[in-house]
Amino acid sequence: MSRLLDLLYPPVCPGCGELPTGDGPLCERCRIGLEGLRSDGSFEELLRVRMPDFGLVVTPFEYAGPVRAMLLRVKHDGDRRAASCLAGELAQVLAESGVE
Repeated sequence: MSRLLDLLYPPVCPGCGELPTGDGPLCERCRIGLEGLRSDGSFEELLRVRMPDFGLVVTPFEYAGPVRAMLLRVKHDGDRRAASCLAGELAQVLAESGVE
């Protein structure tokens, strides 16, 4: 049934609404944009200084471009594809941080 729905209503990129290219859910422009928004750790360090009681602070991306668009789609539209894409990225960053 899902394949039929995908033919009738092709899934769109959760970052911009265009048709995705390649195997993933994102179009090429948003995939490249996401890479450019990856956190360098400076924001986490700032938050640790301002809020020392927080044991762990992880921000995989800056809040801009396709990240902002996907978060707003999750918040306002309940977009599960956007949530799944962001959750996968967050899980990867958490795994790399050593959180168990």
